[in-house]
Amino acid sequence: SDTTVVAEPAATYPVTVGDVTLEAQPMRIVSLSPTATEMLYAVGAGSQVVAVDEYSNYPQEAVDLGTKLSGYEPNIEAISEFTPDLVIASYDPGSLVQQLGEIGVPVYLADAVTSIDAAYEQIENIGLLTGHAAEAVALTESMRAQIEEAVSGVTLPAEPLSDYHE
Repeated sequence: SDTTVVAEPAATYPVTVGDVTLEAQPMRIVSLSPTATEMLYAVGAGSQVVAVDEYSNYPQEAVDLGTKLSGYEPNIEAISEFTPDLVIASYDPGSLVQQLGEIGVPVYLADAVTSIDAAYEQIENIGLLTGHAAEAVALTESMRAQIEEAVSGVTLPAEPLSDYHE
């Protein structure tokens, strides 16, 4: 039988997310956030990750990199030794963004999210930046469906509960 493999269209660059514009797909990503590390691997960008912070303990491939960078007190020299073309951090301690910017390294700040919709948006932004937008959208759609299914099975009491606090 004749099997046709449909390749995913190549991501088009430049891509802009927030303050970050990438001219080409990043192939050397440093993650200084455990959450971002998990998102990178979940959207299919794991092979592009060259270093992670000391608290990135999932997935095992990230641990196997053996890197122990600090996301709280980032060492610009230690980060630059990995020649990253994208750094992802959860916040800007000190002047991380400015210092890395001065040596031409873009930094995407993936702040701690406060809602599930913000989490979906962050996953899709990371997918867009890394050239894995389709995988990221598929992941968030799957997450939405799983959450919807879980919630649909929950029945709330007919009468609102009351509590008494003394």
